[in-house]
Amino acid sequence: MVKIIEPSAPSLSHRFTATFFLNRVPSVSAADMRFQRISGLSRGLSVKTVNEGGDNVGSRHLPERVTFGNVVLERGVMPTTMLTDWLGRVFNDFDISALGIAGVGKAVNGVMHRLDAKVLGQLTQKALDQFSDGLTAIIMLLDEHDLPISSWTLTGVVPIRWQVGDLDASSNTVLINTMELAYHRMRWLGVRA
Repeated sequence: MVKIIEPSAPSLSHRFTATFFLNRVPSVSAADMRFQRISGLSRGLSVKTVNEGGDNVGSRHLPERVTFGNVVLERGVMPTTMLTDWLGRVFNDFDISALGIAGVGKAVNGVMHRLDAKVLGQLTQKALDQFSDGLTAIIMLLDEHDLPISSWTLTGVVPIRWQVGDLDASSNTVLINTMELAYHRMRWLGVRA
């Protein structure tokens, strides 16, 4: 018997998948889709508080920009996959060209240079729009039939932290990799009808 879910019923959070695209090519490794936990999907609106002259009772709040929280992904330590190879290129080799920012991260005299405010200021909007050529992540919440209920697309993904859990000889728990990712933009798509 198929159970009908009312559109107003809240979704369970234990069935989800993450798919990663590097330079618009999807990871084919199932290990890159499975995570124990994904947290931090959030966005907010930063506002500037303005006090009007003569109005001593309240303040106006003017919206400035949309901000996004960092996403934290946790899973057991896995063999090398596209995602871990990409993280290795960024963290081990400081290969910022792996981030996909057009025109940034080229080696000068064989040395990779860090991004700085001057370089970022010289990027055109077109170059920033090409940021999606780096890593893009699509996180999907699934129903009991593994059909998508909702999805979040993260573009311009930049790794902030890659942490391995504690090595403990007296424990028999799974060793956990924790990856924290910042991103340029998040698009939410609710697919449930």
